Amino acid sequence: MNDKLNKGIPSDRLLLEWDLLATPVVNAANGIKNSQSHWGDYPLYLNYSIDEGLPVPGNIEEIRNDNGVLIPIPKVIQNVKVKFSEIAADWRMKVRVSVTGLLADGYIIKGVLVDSEMGYYVLERIEGES
Repeated sequence: MNDKLNKGIPSDRLLLEWDLLATPVVNAANGIKNSQSHWGDYPLYLNYSIDEGLPVPGNIEEIRNDNGVLIPIPKVIQNVKVKFSEIAADWRMKVRVSVTGLLADGYIIKGVLVDSEMGYYVLERIEGES
């Protein structure tokens, strides 16, 4: 992608499909957040650390039969890209590998959590998948 945000680093963009009549989608369209209190208890699937004020991706964890996991997404990816383009590219690739691997293992993206430093994709195992 050649836009300002993405130029020079691999894409981590997703093509999503929504059931527009599903309750969470209808609620979101009406301004009601799709968030579950237990989501914050899910383990990180992709670890990260903060170095010199910037998030740095770590290791991808093995799935331990977790019903749900979190994939961190830096809120300041543009700052990371400006200072350390290789770290920004590492984020993109690790997020891509994490999401595609989890989707292949029977997880779906259920929502997003946000804190002061990061956003997180929330993925949950589809019932009946192992």
